[in-house]
Amino acid sequence: MEHAEQGSKLRRTCAHLTPIFDVYDRPMPEPRRFRSPWVVEDLAGCYVVKARGGQELAYIYYEDDPQRRSIIKLLSRDEARRIAAAIANLPEVVRSAQPS
Repeated sequence: MEHAEQGSKLRRTCAHLTPIFDVYDRPMPEPRRFRSPWVVEDLAGCYVVKARGGQELAYIYYEDDPQRRSIIKLLSRDEARRIAAAIANLPEVVRSAQPS
């Protein structure tokens, strides 16, 4: 099935999501920049990665209780912290990978 055909079929089956798909059909007018450094905040049950201006970029949810964690399929606090730290480090990784 061709890409255009798949998109058309998806739009018909998910008609209530049409406004979402319309956004992705158009190119972004300009690239967005999230100023570094990115910081990680620990809220109750999740870590939030924020850009310097306070823009929230990612939420990583966790559960401390192992029994509940296995039932609702969430990360442990340590796993969530490591993922949040890796996301917060992305600006430095990209900057170091760019040629000087």
